[in-house]
Amino acid sequence: MLQPDPALSKLIEPLRDAAIGGILEVMARELEAGADVVPEPELRDPAGRIKRGGPLNLPSRADLMVTKNGRSLLRKVESEAPEAKKSLVVQIGRSFEADLRPFLWDAAVITVFAKQPEPNWAPMRRWFLEWFQSRYSEVAPDLYGAVHRMEGPREVKGGWAFTVDFGSAPAASLMDLIIAVSETGAVRMRVDQE
Repeated sequence: MLQPDPALSKLIEPLRDAAIGGILEVMARELEAGADVVPEPELRDPAGRIKRGGPLNLPSRADLMVTKNGRSLLRKVESEAPEAKKSLVVQIGRSFEADLRPFLWDAAVITVFAKQPEPNWAPMRRWFLEWFQSRYSEVAPDLYGAVHRMEGPREVKGGWAFTVDFGSAPAASLMDLIIAVSETGAVRMRVDQE
């Protein structure tokens, strides 16, 4: 497996840190107000089964579940638009490139371009399911280090688009996603915001 490019880490660590900081800040505020807070709960149906959805039949997580006065609410914490205007191109072998533009850690738009009618989405599905799992002790004491959601694919002009909420996953999750997209048969991808 390829190691993360230092330039890639430098570009995305501030985005991740801002998103994580927002989740931890809301969590601390709710705890101070006397609420019970569960970080990064898996979304479940009334029978307690994990909900799955979308074309790839994937589970998802909320940022927080806040319980006050016997009432539980799922919370999504929106991250700030990136200040940085830097872009970066990552090459995988000779035939694949990833164009990373400023994006939101919790709402990254991944556009996949391929020559064939439709790529094999199995590597991306596998990537998501691996990073959906908790890495609790590796990332932060209060968060799971997990990706929260991947929606798509949906056809767009010239390719397919996904929206990814990287949740509390480390920066390495993005490099792993780039590798997974390169394994779909795609020739390039773009990461940006809507």
